[in-house]
Amino acid sequence: MDAYVLVVSDGETDRPIGLTRGRAYGIGRYRDNDIILRGRHVSRHHAVIFSDEQGWKIRDNGSANGTLVNGTRITEPVLLADKARIVVGDVELHFGLGRPPENLLEDKQLMQADSCEVLQTVAFRPDALDALYRFMSGVMNALQPQDAITVALDTIHRLTRADVVGFLGVGLEDELLPRVVLPQSARREYRLSKRLTAQVKESRRSIWLQSDRTTLELDHMESLVGFEDAICVPLLHGELLIGALHVYQQGRSFQALDVRLCEIVATHLASALRLRRLLAQYEEENLRLRTRATPVSQQLVGSSRAMQQLRDRIAKAAANLSTVLIVGETGVGKELVATEIHRLSPRRDGPLVTMNCGGLTPELVQSALCGHRRGAFTGAESDKKGYLLRADGGILFLDEIGELPEVGQTHFLRVLEGKPFTPVGADEEITADVRFIAATNRDLEKAVREGRFRHDLYYRLNRVQIRVPPLRERREDIPELVSYFLSRLQEADGRSFRVTPQALARLQEYDWPGNVRQLFGVLESACCFLEGDTIDLEHLCLERERKTTSGTSGQLPTCNLEELRRLAVAQAMCEAKGNTTRAAELLGVSRSTLLSWRNKTPDEQP
Repeated sequence: MDAYVLVVSDGETDRPIGLTRGRAYGIGRYRDNDIILRGRHVSRHHAVIFSDEQGWKIRDNGSANGTLVNGTRITEPVLLADKARIVVGDVELHFGLGRPPENLLEDKQLMQADSCEVLQTVAFRPDALDALYRFMSGVMNALQPQDAITVALDTIHRLTRADVVGFLGVGLEDELLPRVVLPQSARREYRLSKRLTAQVKESRRSIWLQSDRTTLELDHMESLVGFEDAICVPLLHGELLIGALHVYQQGRSFQALDVRLCEIVATHLASALRLRRLLAQYEEENLRLRTRATPVSQQLVGSSRAMQQLRDRIAKAAANLSTVLIVGETGVGKELVATEIHRLSPRRDGPLVTMNCGGLTPELVQSALCGHRRGAFTGAESDKKGYLLRADGGILFLDEIGELPEVGQTHFLRVLEGKPFTPVGADEEITADVRFIAATNRDLEKAVREGRFRHDLYYRLNRVQIRVPPLRERREDIPELVSYFLSRLQEADGRSFRVTPQALARLQEYDWPGNVRQLFGVLESACCFLEGDTIDLEHLCLERERKTTSGTSGQLPTCNLEELRRLAVAQAMCEAKGNTTRAAELLGVSRSTLLSWRNKTPDEQP
């Protein structure tokens, strides 16, 4: 009749191994055994269990530490009775006749299957089910992707008793990004196999070394040297490969239950990471929309040749993997270009996070970029994610990079090179999957020559450069921009607006030192004070023009007191959405004063 053995590890009964009559089962430490045991005193080929006409027997293969049956060391084959206790070196096995109890695994064939398809039939012990329940609860409550990954690896480490478990993330551009390895002592000693990850990526299925060794190129997997067995499971969300779980073992093989546990954890972890990436994207988009100043344009407007060339460069840069440097004057729409790159890139499903480098103090650069732990410094009352983790899986837009303090440029150089970073007050290094886009209105080459900007950081940023043309270089786009802006103002105000040919001609002639942002402000101001629906010359509040021809080149734009007052009132009224009392509060004057300013003609203005 058939039989089974139970391996006892660390005082606990492990999974059963089914024995079929007519077969011999080698026992030992070496990987070609049928029953691979982990133990310092187990020989490579320690013993054999076999069957004959008398029943099941065990034979010692002349091992150094011997084999004991019910406490007696054997020197020749011994017949095994039901519930016999076997000690092989320093590992205990329990022998049983018939099939194993129903709450245990049913058959040895699950361990030695040629395919992982049979793993669907594996049953779980109550303690494994409890651990999976705790994992699912813990991973959903994890605040950061790194925490969710750690919870998953800790669960696998405890359930499989593996020596090394790790997560290797697959970036959206197929970079292999090491994230977490447990236990901590193994992080520097062992590397996760990139070749095994590549096999999983190609096959889109789990790989179990014990059953797939005939199809794997083991000679090229230097990271697996010293391990008896390995499991690699893909993290898939639909067709998207997020990463892979690696589970390595020394001295013994995994069981079918180990593989199934890893697959369940990987499936749930993939869904959790994908959900967090989408939530991060929506949170960042919401934050960006709420904190952004009055929006100028939500899309690239213009049909000029300059704009066609800009769109072409944006499309090519979006598909490229390199860092992008966007240069251009204030108000030309550099953030809009970054938004378009994000929308067209493979990272469109990840967050677009904007970091204003000009608003950073030298003391807070590292904290803002890398985050900090509670109590790391005075005022750090809770853990805070830095911009790098907020942009994980997406794009970090470094606005006003030319304003970055010199002391912070070293931190940026390190993370731009893809190196791990450490939050302030933390002990462990982490890595984020981030693509960088930077923007500046400064002459960075001049700043490098003057020693105000690191040359190595500039060269790292300036891999792909996009220049956004100023409005004066594409005046033919102004009628289209005016039409677009007036339609948006109409939506907000509820009135229809039009502009006279004379006013439109004036707008096209103007030099626009503030570019598209200034054009929107002029139209917004005109619509705010307009009694009817037609914008004419007298409604245009323009700064005195900055000449670009000979004679007055280089003069600063000027604006008289009347124009400044009109601009301030217009901006306040628009921000207050037409509420005069609120606008007066914004200006710091009484409501009656604001009404008197609005009712006076230009000639009557003080």
